[in-house]
Amino acid sequence: MFNGYFVDDQDKVYAELLSRDGILKVEHVEVSELIVLAKELLEKKPDIVALDYRLDEKLTKIKPDQTYKGSALAQHLRDVAIDHPERDFPLILVSSEEKLQKLYRPDRTAHDLFDRVYTKAEILTESERVQAESIDLCAAYARLRNLEGKYEVVDLTGIDVDDADQINFQEFRELVETSKAPHLVVKSFYRQLIKRVGPLLSMDDVAARLGVSTDSVQLALDALDDSGARYKGLLSEGWPRWWLYRFDRWAEKIFGGRPIRIPANARAKKLSEVLGNEFSAAKSPWNGRDDELISFSCACCRLPAEIRHSVSLFDSTVPRYSTVPRICWDCVQTDRYLKVSPPLVIADSEKELVKDVLRMDRKTDEVVA
Repeated sequence: MFNGYFVDDQDKVYAELLSRDGILKVEHVEVSELIVLAKELLEKKPDIVALDYRLDEKLTKIKPDQTYKGSALAQHLRDVAIDHPERDFPLILVSSEEKLQKLYRPDRTAHDLFDRVYTKAEILTESERVQAESIDLCAAYARLRNLEGKYEVVDLTGIDVDDADQINFQEFRELVETSKAPHLVVKSFYRQLIKRVGPLLSMDDVAARLGVSTDSVQLALDALDDSGARYKGLLSEGWPRWWLYRFDRWAEKIFGGRPIRIPANARAKKLSEVLGNEFSAAKSPWNGRDDELISFSCACCRLPAEIRHSVSLFDSTVPRYSTVPRICWDCVQTDRYLKVSPPLVIADSEKELVKDVLRMDRKTDEVVA
């Protein structure tokens, strides 16, 4: 049973929505003076703490000249964790979507202090997912606290020792194994491994490489699990992932080579024959055809898409062992990529192509004057 606390000046209901019977109990805590509140939280020895970003809107226990934002409290708690890693715990940021759109910029602001950021709308409509991720964070921190600073990548990823070279990337290993506290390890795992396409694949990535719709991919995931491809390391329960190298071995037995070189409809048909289930082919988000060479999951809409109808994004933090994220032309033409938080940035080398895509006919791929 994990215990958590939700710090907010008004909305108590989110503490209940973050809780799951018998596994995670989150209680509401009112805002008080920063040092007093930080001490109170630390004394409770929480497994997780969620904070509203704006803790200075409806004041009851503190004076106007003592106000602060959630990031200030988070910074204080993280500072304590560096000196006392055995007291470290996950921090979650919760706020309204409008506020996040205006304020949230990870890696550039104090929001970098948080393990996850959720809108209140997300918690209301996707509470099971948010609970699962929160519980997994609690479990990850509990495991890391017990390791007393001895963080080894092979052990934490759960990879077979014989396959250790699949994850033996110096930039990732150095980040993890020299970390001074659990939150730094979790940050490296989530941002450099879980969140990216590289050694690990998400459900959407698997669907794209198999050329099938995300609605029908589950049966293939079951077969992948049976083959031992499921990732079982840190953060594997809240964020299901599959090892790329094991996926490649499994897929080669079915398709006789790299599946992304085969049209999506042919892949779906082959997969249906081999696994004895009916798989629907992935359709291009751009033209709706199912005979495209679908190969990746769009970083914006997450739908399976094809390289020839996509553009690459700019990401200065992408490690060498991960692929550069891409978005489909549909997300470009509809400006969907600008409406996510934070907005996605298209690579400069693609800017001229983007101008054409904005004026392009989907049926002919010709630019309309």
